[in-house]
Amino acid sequence: MSLCKKCKDLLGAGTVPVWLPGPARGCGHEVNPVDIFQWCEACAAAKNVCAVCGENLPAETQLHLAENGWIRDFLLSQPESGMGYQQVELHLRDGRIISNLIVLNAEIIQLPDQYKDVTEEDILKIAVLWNCL
Repeated sequence: MSLCKKCKDLLGAGTVPVWLPGPARGCGHEVNPVDIFQWCEACAAAKNVCAVCGENLPAETQLHLAENGWIRDFLLSQPESGMGYQQVELHLRDGRIISNLIVLNAEIIQLPDQYKDVTEEDILKIAVLWNCL
């Protein structure tokens, strides 16, 4: 989930109240819990902002997936983690594993800047993660 450190710490500590589902204030998409979130996950990731407070997050690199590539085909066969996105883990050919990444619409992988040189050819395996924050 696209969260700044402050909001991640608050959610982890359980100090943020949980309310009923409804539209997020920033984008209007359905989220749960509504009163915490400014943006749904897909919109927060696309704008690179914290889903809770709307603050800008550190820069990320976007890896655009090939339209007819195996990764995109796999992602399209898997359920979404939320509206318009999947949370994934990448296993790279050099042995590195990158966890808790967001893929938007099975098209764009949001990568932290330290992985800006990673290409689709570097990916050996991809796994969709479940029940993650």
